[in-house]
Amino acid sequence: MAFSVDAPAVARLERLGWEAYYERAWGRTFWRLVQLNRVLYHMGPAKAVSAAFDTVRAAQAFAPLDNDPARVREHLTAFYTKALAGIPARVDAATLAARELEYWQVHRELAIGRLHDPQATDIEPLVAALARLHAAHFDGTEQSMRASAAYRARATAAVDRITGGYSQDIAADWAAAEELLCQAYMAANQAMTIRKSDNKTEERATTPAPSNDYHFVTLWRVRGQVEEVAAILRDADDLVRWWPSVYLEVETVEAGDDHRVGKVVNLFTKGWLPYTLRWSFRVTEVSESGFRLEAWGDFVGRGIWRFEQAGDYANITYDWKIRADKPLLRYLSFLFKPIFSANHRWAMARGEESLALELARRHAASAAERERIPPPPGPTFRSRMKSRTK
Repeated sequence: MAFSVDAPAVARLERLGWEAYYERAWGRTFWRLVQLNRVLYHMGPAKAVSAAFDTVRAAQAFAPLDNDPARVREHLTAFYTKALAGIPARVDAATLAARELEYWQVHRELAIGRLHDPQATDIEPLVAALARLHAAHFDGTEQSMRASAAYRARATAAVDRITGGYSQDIAADWAAAEELLCQAYMAANQAMTIRKSDNKTEERATTPAPSNDYHFVTLWRVRGQVEEVAAILRDADDLVRWWPSVYLEVETVEAGDDHRVGKVVNLFTKGWLPYTLRWSFRVTEVSESGFRLEAWGDFVGRGIWRFEQAGDYANITYDWKIRADKPLLRYLSFLFKPIFSANHRWAMARGEESLALELARRHAASAAERERIPPPPGPTFRSRMKSRTK
């Protein structure tokens, strides 16, 4: 049966959950989360309770202003691992978790801003973040989900008026939030219906992807400017220094043109698991918003980095589509593909952590402050790596 959200029921549960949360009625809040998991994600009772605990842990981890995003994402990933079976998403749980966290971060920034200026009306950053989340959640495009995102952004604005203490009519704002949430889910349903109709008219035969084909979309969000982030990621020779958990050796063999198009780099890399990869890439496209590379060696494919400024943060997307040709990966992918995929996610998570540390190091106000910044995480299985590289 085609997926569809029971918009009135889900909107009602979300509104009641928000009310309970802001009244600090924790038992009632938890119960609403369980009910929401049952209705929206079609979970069984036990899974709904377990997923509600994941949501609570994520909220607790996010609560401090100086929170650890990796810890928040860990709990959100656990939640979406349980929720995925009940929604039409085609991305993995980690991607959904990253987009959920981005929404939380953008909303917090806007909510704090409204405390200083309740008349502020610019919700575009929130709409953009929600469109990305809804697109992943409901298997749509960001453009098709903008209407849904706009309704939800307005619902959060209504709630912010209440929680910020500047609501002129609390009961009316709660009612408005519920109505706007309902409209948001109805708009998502409409976008999914249109998408299904389009798919039927363009339906064609497809061949299942070989088991050694991999497609990962990773989302990072770090405090900084996209120009600096892009410069760091384009400087391949420096990867060994600031992302040592993955990049063991890097050698530029062709410099490319003034924009680095045509640049060729040889790499020796690893993830958490004790196997290594030797591969090369050539930069094929460079623009202000990102760059593209073609890879060959132990795997063959392409990678696309995209950068987008969102206030004080840089949103970074890495779209990595490869075919694994290394014998270990090629012949065992049918059996260990989830493990190899988890290994990639581990490597990318260390990359986001290392990039955030590198940016903090570059912007330290003094040598003493720079010294207090911890070094980036190093490679696992160090002794084994040393023996292999001798």
